[in-house]
Amino acid sequence: MNMERLSMVDPELAEELRAADARSRRRAALVAASVALEHVEVDDLLVSRALETLQQGNLDESLRLELSALADVLDTEYWTLQSAYEEGGASEESFLCAFRRARAVAAVCFALHPDDLYAALESAYEAYSAVEDGDSVLKAVAKRDV
Repeated sequence: MNMERLSMVDPELAEELRAADARSRRRAALVAASVALEHVEVDDLLVSRALETLQQGNLDESLRLELSALADVLDTEYWTLQSAYEEGGASEESFLCAFRRARAVAAVCFALHPDDLYAALESAYEAYSAVEDGDSVLKAVAKRDV
């Protein structure tokens, strides 16, 4: 598993998360997922269930796998819209919205990962990618505050 994506955008936060305890890492993952969903409209019952599961301090592997499949579908939608945009058949906004949705769902999916360090690093990175003002996500994660 590559845990270096967050290091590329915020090496200090990545190092802080590596040094944190499991509880703090879980909180960071929850904050990242929550902030992503506050900024990106994702109207899906599965995503709502996952966020509720995280808020209760629980993990659910079957739910995580379902979210992973949903993220894959949303990624395919994004790639299709990006290709259409490049050929003049879709707007830039449509493919960017699809990208943000896919990244927000991925942030929630990673937050459910059983490895708390991986969950924190990857959820923070995906949430950063999902939100136009990615720095606001990183600040919230650093503070562990939604």
